[in-house]
Amino acid sequence: MIQKNRVRPFTLLLMVIMTVTVVLAGCQAQPSPQAEQTRKVETASKPPKEDTTTPPPLNVTLRPHSSGTVTDYLDVEMKMPEPKLESGKMLVEIPVMVTSIPSQQYKESDIKAYDNEGEIPLQVVEGKSKLYGPTIQFAPQRATSGDVTLSYRAYPRKVDSTTKGGPYFDLRQEADGLNGAGNSFLALPDDSKNYTIHLKWDLRHMPAGASGVWSYGEGDVTKIGPVSILANTYYATGNLQKFKTSEDSKFTIYWMGEQEIDTKALGEKVGTLFNTISQTFKDGDEPYKIFVRKNPYDSTGGTALLRSFMFGYSNKVTPTAESLQLMLAHEMVHNWVDMQGEMEDKTLFAEGAAEFYSLFESHKAGVLSEDELIAQLNKRLLSYYTNPFNGETNRSLIEKSWVHHAAQRVPYGRGLVYMLRLDDQIRTASNGQATLNTVVLELLESKAAGEPYGKKELFNIIDGITGKGAAVGFEKMAAGDMIVPPESYFLSNYKLVETAEKQFEFGFDDTIFNEEKKIVKGLIPGSNAELAGLKNGDEILSFSDRNEIEDIATKSFELKVKRGDKELNISYLPRGKEVTVYQYVKK
Repeated sequence: MIQKNRVRPFTLLLMVIMTVTVVLAGCQAQPSPQAEQTRKVETASKPPKEDTTTPPPLNVTLRPHSSGTVTDYLDVEMKMPEPKLESGKMLVEIPVMVTSIPSQQYKESDIKAYDNEGEIPLQVVEGKSKLYGPTIQFAPQRATSGDVTLSYRAYPRKVDSTTKGGPYFDLRQEADGLNGAGNSFLALPDDSKNYTIHLKWDLRHMPAGASGVWSYGEGDVTKIGPVSILANTYYATGNLQKFKTSEDSKFTIYWMGEQEIDTKALGEKVGTLFNTISQTFKDGDEPYKIFVRKNPYDSTGGTALLRSFMFGYSNKVTPTAESLQLMLAHEMVHNWVDMQGEMEDKTLFAEGAAEFYSLFESHKAGVLSEDELIAQLNKRLLSYYTNPFNGETNRSLIEKSWVHHAAQRVPYGRGLVYMLRLDDQIRTASNGQATLNTVVLELLESKAAGEPYGKKELFNIIDGITGKGAAVGFEKMAAGDMIVPPESYFLSNYKLVETAEKQFEFGFDDTIFNEEKKIVKGLIPGSNAELAGLKNGDEILSFSDRNEIEDIATKSFELKVKRGDKELNISYLPRGKEVTVYQYVKK
């Protein structure tokens, strides 16, 4: 144990409904090569309050169809209980895009609807969702009568070596089957009430041995909740293979076809982590599933949804179980951590907590040694303090993360330091009787009771332990003020030191990485990029992992560029001026 007489604080956190298509720094859909950050989407809405009555049934049947070697489409049938809609009112809708991923672009003729009076003529209406932006809505051209049955067909998205990386929402062919998130292929009704959802797999048109899995279970599953749980979960069908740490484990990893990664080693490591984290968070009996897909394009990362995570990788860089364990631990924490409020506040709170818990829970589980824990913590501190966007406000970071890769990552470091400081302050003020866990527990108890659980409530809980000042400190940090880790956080064998390191600097306008053709512009005179020979007008054909060069101060940026009819290899250290960095070192 490396903390001073401390029981490590971990929170009892409830389910995070992952629904909003906003950028969460470093977890989102910035197209990028090789091992980029994971992507995820989180909730800005609150699920309907539970009542004592049994919600009406919503029956959903998924009927995949195989042509022999591949699954070529997925038929969807949905029976809705008496929607009682007037003509022109929305029956179902689907996002046009889920962040950067196109959904199924259904037309009027693609969706059939029937009620007591026969077929319902539908019209397409342009809609808008607070969560997804533009949507495709389907509205009846007459009033509905009784229950409504819908049917439509979803086709897998075509991807190849030229496809840009992005979050893993798309319905996609994988080996002989399909996998994807519901938000990209399910047209769903209004999300304002709970249903008793009966999800059924009809596998009559699949080869022998095929199965169907939803984030909430294998085969036919019944689950009470709003329709957003259908949208924000994963589905997979085909000749699925799986690994569980034990028969009674809630954790399962699924894949199809031959994989380059060692799925058993990955399952063992991540399964051990899940068991530790879920016990710490006092998780219930619901399953947690990880789905694996192999990308034909150069991208590695993942996307977290409800009770599940989709991980993807390419053949170019095959990750190991060791290299993935912290990323997946981070994503699993998002299954529990949540806070109401503006997206910039939610992002910092959620990402900071995920960084904090993924490190210390991994140490608790025996996956990280003490030295490895400190090394990983220092790596994150280095990345934060050398980030050129670390003086931006939280709100500005949300906007800039769409176009600047480094801006995506500031909430991770800023949030981690905030959590370290907050835990230290609470322990000091309470003489060790309270921890960060105490605060988050109370916040999440409010959520469970259907009460507010946002920034105001967070500050009230903290002030009740430490005295006044929680709001002032948070708002200064949110405005871009630099914060410093606590000096006395670890045992006497570690101390906090102040060092100088070079700030991360591409040396040119990095917005070009969002373009189809990456033409160098805005080259900074005297920068290492210019000194290495890079010129405005060069076309970047390939480049090394941006996460690595941001995390490792001595890592060179490797580029292949086209200048005229020549191809050139350029390598340089992407660093600029000296800045102050804080690190923990042994005494």
